[in-house]
Amino acid sequence: MGRIYNKWIVNINFKRKSDIQYKQKQIKLKVLHKWSKNLSIIINYVENKYMIENLQEKGKGFQIYLKKQYQNHKMTFGIIHYFTPTWNSRIYIYEPGIPYRFSMPALSGTGNNYFITETIKFNEIFSFSFAGKYTQKLNSHTGSKNIQAEIQMLVAF
Repeated sequence: MGRIYNKWIVNINFKRKSDIQYKQKQIKLKVLHKWSKNLSIIINYVENKYMIENLQEKGKGFQIYLKKQYQNHKMTFGIIHYFTPTWNSRIYIYEPGIPYRFSMPALSGTGNNYFITETIKFNEIFSFSFAGKYTQKLNSHTGSKNIQAEIQMLVAF
């Protein structure tokens, strides 16, 4: 019997942290939709509430990306949009990247991250990976833009 495609998977996580000085609550929602064996879409939402005395700050982030895999070729591309008023309400969202490299940046302020990754496996011992990222910070006083690229050639023995 073959695998079932065109299905939805939903994960919800709650996290609560408190100290004498502050309280923090976080909710994460992840929705995965697998259209076929080779194509899926992932949607992530993160909300972080930070409370200290009478001050309450809320940071939010939204991510959507597509994963495409065909024979020896894998590709991922997507966007993250986030808004957090201060560093205390920052959020963390996993960004797909090159193999054996974990990326979960701390996002604060207001901005967008656009990313693309591609891996080509030539044979059992050699593969080539590329990851590109464009970051756009949209702060009220100043804005900034950043471009980042990573290349990996993996040889396994």
